[in-house]
Amino acid sequence: MPQDSLEHFLTRFTDTDEYNTLQQLLRGELTASPHFPLRQLLVHFPSYITSIKKLNPLKYRYSLEVEAFADCVAAYSFPDVYLLETVCKYPAVAHIYCAELEHTRMHLSHCLHDLHQRLQSATFKHKASQQQSRMNRNYRTMCHYVDTLFTLHARPVVVRVDFSYISTAQIEIEQLEQHLERFYESTLAVYPVHQHPLGLFSHLKGRILKIEYGVEKGLHVHALLFFDGSKRKGSSDVHLAQSIGEYWRDKIVGAEGHYWNCNDKKYHYERLGRLGIGEIHALEQDKMNNLKNIVRYFCKRKQYIKPISKPKMRLVRAGDLPDIPLVKKGAPRKELPNIISKRIKKLEGLM
Repeated sequence: MPQDSLEHFLTRFTDTDEYNTLQQLLRGELTASPHFPLRQLLVHFPSYITSIKKLNPLKYRYSLEVEAFADCVAAYSFPDVYLLETVCKYPAVAHIYCAELEHTRMHLSHCLHDLHQRLQSATFKHKASQQQSRMNRNYRTMCHYVDTLFTLHARPVVVRVDFSYISTAQIEIEQLEQHLERFYESTLAVYPVHQHPLGLFSHLKGRILKIEYGVEKGLHVHALLFFDGSKRKGSSDVHLAQSIGEYWRDKIVGAEGHYWNCNDKKYHYERLGRLGIGEIHALEQDKMNNLKNIVRYFCKRKQYIKPISKPKMRLVRAGDLPDIPLVKKGAPRKELPNIISKRIKKLEGLM
């Protein structure tokens, strides 16, 4: 989540202390203007209003926070952008005797008050809790899916790529679905590894995809791809992720395509103790935990979008369940039959 995005602003907005301090600034109760995250994000408030006007509430449902923001902004009018930008940059302006500026300052204070009240309401929290419960079920399902893959393949190569579009692209979710379908069909093609580009997907054993919508970023997809490490050995996962991203950009989407190679940053994640991509052994517990934290991030409630005409559309998707042999060839790592058969039955009921 970008640190200057509307979603990040709304996350900081739930910090009551920061909110109260911001309101003190807007009411002129503080002579100094202290720096804290919500205060720094307020500078972007006019751009948030511009971005929110691009949403299509007749076609899509968005995250609860974004819809609350849109409703509150619609209830207030900020016709003079210059005045609003001035107040957002310099909220402690009580000493400036300008009636228009004072009106805008108090107008903004009332708007933020209504937004805070809405986000703190019992109705909002109940809806958020229900939505989070559904995402928690998704998370458990995806964790079972990952466990099954690691039961079959001792050392998978895990690739994470974020698929998206350039900022000027006007992409609807139906187009995204078509692009994902083309990508999925490409992954089913069986080619030797050396036959680029479709050889990219040789020995692909599993996938998890999450469709999201950022108010500034637009539609995008987080992808986790699991390859058989015994067959892809010697291949750089960083180069593999880059090639898959380029395939999305150049072959699936075209000029409007964009991607982010997360594997290129894996050494940064390793320094932070958060590495959960690349080659992972099933017994490397720290990496397994970090991988499941990535899955948890995929199953977060925010950056939500769903077409009103398709209320049951799946935002988090996994590949088909792999076949589990009764006796796995090779050195035994776990007691399989009873545990795995129960896991598969549970998965089949959830997916």
